[in-house]
Amino acid sequence: MPKDTLSLSVTAPKGLARPAWVALIATLLAAWLIAKALLMPQGGWSDAITFGLIVAGLVLTWRVWLGKTSARLGLGLVAMVAVLALLTALPFNPVKGAGSFEGVILLLLGIGQLRAYLDRQNIKAQIERALSHPWVRRSAWPIFMLYSALAFFLSLATVPIVGSLTRSTRLNHLYHLRLAMRAVCATMFIAPTTAGAAAVSAMFPGLGWSQALLAGLPLALMCLLLTRSEKEPALAPMPLEQDGAGHGLLLPLVIFIGVIVGGKLLLGLATVTTVALAVSITGGVSLLVNYGIGQLATVIGEGFERSSAEILLFIACGTLQVALAAPQTVQVLGGLDGAGVALLSAAPLQLLVILGLLPLLTVVGVHPMILFAAAFPVLHPLTPLPVALEYQAWMAMFVISQLISPVSISAVTAAASVHESPWRVSIQSHGGFALAFAVGGVGYLWAMA
Repeated sequence: MPKDTLSLSVTAPKGLARPAWVALIATLLAAWLIAKALLMPQGGWSDAITFGLIVAGLVLTWRVWLGKTSARLGLGLVAMVAVLALLTALPFNPVKGAGSFEGVILLLLGIGQLRAYLDRQNIKAQIERALSHPWVRRSAWPIFMLYSALAFFLSLATVPIVGSLTRSTRLNHLYHLRLAMRAVCATMFIAPTTAGAAAVSAMFPGLGWSQALLAGLPLALMCLLLTRSEKEPALAPMPLEQDGAGHGLLLPLVIFIGVIVGGKLLLGLATVTTVALAVSITGGVSLLVNYGIGQLATVIGEGFERSSAEILLFIACGTLQVALAAPQTVQVLGGLDGAGVALLSAAPLQLLVILGLLPLLTVVGVHPMILFAAAFPVLHPLTPLPVALEYQAWMAMFVISQLISPVSISAVTAAASVHESPWRVSIQSHGGFALAFAVGGVGYLWAMA
């Protein structure tokens, strides 16, 4: 079977080939998550369907995700919660854990679809033409803004696209990669279009987008102001080979804006749900209209395989959060002495822990999602911060971690796109920026609180 062709017909007595089964199950999962988000069915049975489809896909793709660090961390986390559940009264509920992050999982699948469509539209050639304009190359700020705009559609995929593009030109690829990583992080304060930002947003379903945006704009601006503004050496880029693809970018733009407006203004959906729907529907409809149902299913299947390790990690983190948010755990925390509670309830200490201590732990190899899943249920009930500021504090934790942690998705994909070590594109490239941003972020959030 050719790689880019999906055949749903039985061609052998054994039935469908494994890639076709993965494509079928992943397509059903994406369709179910979209339907669930729009129709909002309640009850454990809907989470069970989500969990069953995910497990079926993971079973078929185990050879892909088993060797990835994030998947092994997820398996270890699930095992740890299961052991604790056997030894204590903590609940073990991976079904509910999967339901906690289903918006994030839909976003991951949607990013894969939209990225595949834009690849077919030769988006790299358009980026290169934009980068070659003299006004754009005058300083880092126009490039930063360009990559920020791309991040609203491509999310973290912006980073490897910029890396692979600039590496094939005479442009300074590490310079552009650094700007792309920071630009993507800046967008996290504006809209949850990355997996980490969506995970935080999922914990604040009642927070209005306007409230979060007002609190986050100064932090996004801080990312821009702290970005180095020296001019890149004037080197003419080498043109990429054209593949003859059209530049059909108007269709996805119209769909994306339409879903965002409809989801927020007409349906009143949560921010993470609206963004996940916008990305997935935009990518799905664009592929369907231009390339047909076969290509759409193939792309969704390939996207599930690519994201299978992260999907497993999100289920594990959801399972941990369900356990830590249980009444039994709350009672244990309530048993702390008054001094301990007062210390944990102090806004300056919480901000230092969230923006300082937790990102440092990610540098030594602890995945940011695991830290968030473990720390949020503990600190959230004790926080004195207003909800919008607490939301942006956790967002800042993910931003700093994405930049300095060698195990973050951003660093790993960035390193792979330019064939460098994750350490070089993370802490070595962003250490000073992250320190300055952490200090400024703590000061801003403390002052606002």
